[in-house]
Amino acid sequence: AGTVCATGACTAAGAAATAAATGTAGAAAGTAGAGLLSQLAYPIAALGLSGALALQSGPEALMDQAAHSALYADAMRSNHPVVLEFYSNDCRHCRHAASSLAETAAAHPGTDWVMVDCQKPESRSLVEKYNVGPIPHFAFLDESKTLRRTEVGESGARRADAVLRALEKTS
Repeated sequence: AGTVCATGACTAAGAAATAAATGTAGAAAGTAGAGLLSQLAYPIAALGLSGALALQSGPEALMDQAAHSALYADAMRSNHPVVLEFYSNDCRHCRHAASSLAETAAAHPGTDWVMVDCQKPESRSLVEKYNVGPIPHFAFLDESKTLRRTEVGESGARRADAVLRALEKTS
């Protein structure tokens, strides 16, 4: 169970399969071959959000970012550039990138940052629309909502600031 990692990034299909198989994110504790995080997911969830956030890397946890992100429908109606960040809570690459991405998002207040949890069934249409495979996956849309660039993995997270600066110059 858990996301399936391939070449430094986890796959959205693995996240969706985990959610479908378990009915919840990471509830497959004890499954043969499951990673340590998957095995600990249920006990961590029992601690509540504060316990889970304490185990996240970076000053601003991935779940906290997701809780404060823009809604997709609102972002698509705005006249701002949009970043769609496709992630999964059990993707270590997504969690590792969270602190630098929080700083990047804060440095670009004129950009709507939308967190899309690949484990949620309601996200499937967006995962398909933006052809998401490995995660973290970033789709950069200009203010007309035209897809201008896609970045994948932790290296994509490191390039997010430069991509946003380039989008702002064309605005």
